Formats: sequence, structure tokens, C-alpha cells
Amino acid sequence: PSEINTQYEENYVCVTEDGQEMFFSSNRPGGQGGYDIFHCYRLPNGEWAKPTNMGDAVNTEYDEDCPIMHPTKRILYFSSNGHNTMGGFDIFFVPENPADSSYTAVMNIGYPINTPDDDLYFVPTAQKDMAYYASIKWNDKQSSGFDIYEVEYDEPEVDKMAVICSNILADDISAVRVRVEQNGESIGRFVPHRQTGRFVAIVEAGGEYVVTASDGVNDIERKVVT
Repeated sequence: PSEINTQYEENYVCVTEDGQEMFFSSNRPGGQGGYDIFHCYRLPNGEWAKPTNMGDAVNTEYDEDCPIMHPTKRILYFSSNGHNTMGGFDIFFVPENPADSSYTAVMNIGYPINTPDDDLYFVPTAQKDMAYYASIKWNDKQSSGFDIYEVEYDEPEVDKMAVICSNILADDISAVRVRVEQNGESIGRFVPHRQTGRFVAIVEAGGEYVVTASDGVNDIERKVVT
């Protein structure tokens, strides 16, 4: 209906398994900025209620897209180039608060699913350790464009993870890359956010890491203990 589809752009929609809720992205006015995620319920008469913006806990001044609800759990997945992105679009997830049905504790799904390139359309399955998503990451053959990836993963142990984050100040942020290493082995390579200079790395807690920011000429190295 017209309150869902407008003269603006509605990019992506997810309807829950029971058919009673809808999540979609739109760049209509009145949001936080860019594309936002909207939510609406199905009324008893079978029609859809007026959509509501999911608010600034989920939406940012940048773009939020590709919302999808886990088929067996109350966890919403979406992509964003705001929040604490590693660079470009990252995949985030937010569990529903059962006390008030709110979505506030947004978390980055982390490396190696998220990369400095664009990662979108994360689709979990009813099988708890399987998902699919699209990424524009470069492979050894240097192919371009989005490819589809199948993911096998363990349930995240959030209480054993730590977040390393900082803001990079540079004349040209686009030239800066951040490396995170542990015992000489690479944990990940990150691109600071093009507007804020912020980078975020999600790592295992209880370790010592070396974080190096480089613009190709100068390196700045710091040791971080989590």
C-alpha cells in the first residue's frame, strides 16, 4: 500500500516467518538521514499499519539497508555504512529486547564476515550455523562486483570479545589503513570511516594486540591489551 511504497525509494523488505511484521529500508523524509529502516505490524483486518522509523538506536545519518529477521530468533540483521563500520557497508545485528520489543543494542558482526569493502544482504537460515551474504571483497583473481558467500559459523560468545576503536586524524583519510596484529599474525585490516575517521575492530578478549595506522608513508603503532 501507499504508506509503504512512496514516491521515494524502498530498497529491501523482510516479512517475518509468521507474516505479522515487516521491516524495510527507505530514503523518505523524516528519518535520521540517507536510507533508514522502518517497521510495521499487520493489523487484525489483514492490512499493514502505518510504518514507523526504528529510531536513532538503529538508524544513523548514513545509510541502513537490507533488514532481515532471523527465521527462528528475535534478532534483526541489517547493513550500514554508519555505526562502527570497518569501512563501506558492514553487517550488524540487534536482538529484540523482550521487555519492551525495542531494538537498541546494535553490534557489528565482525571480521572476517565484515571487511573494509561493502558487505550486504546477510541472510541467516533456520540452521543455526549457516548463512549467506554478498560482498564486494577482492579475491586473489582481483574480480570486481558483488559475489555471494556461504558462511558456516559458531554462535558468537559476546562476553569473550573486546572492541578496539579510535578516530584517525589525517589530511586524507581515504589513504589511511589500519592493521591489527597479534603475535606477528594479522587479525584484520581496516579502513577508517571516510567522514569521521573512526575504525573499529572486534577481537578476542584477554590478548595483546599491535595496532598500526599507515598512510603509505608514515606508520603510527600502538600496543593494546584487552
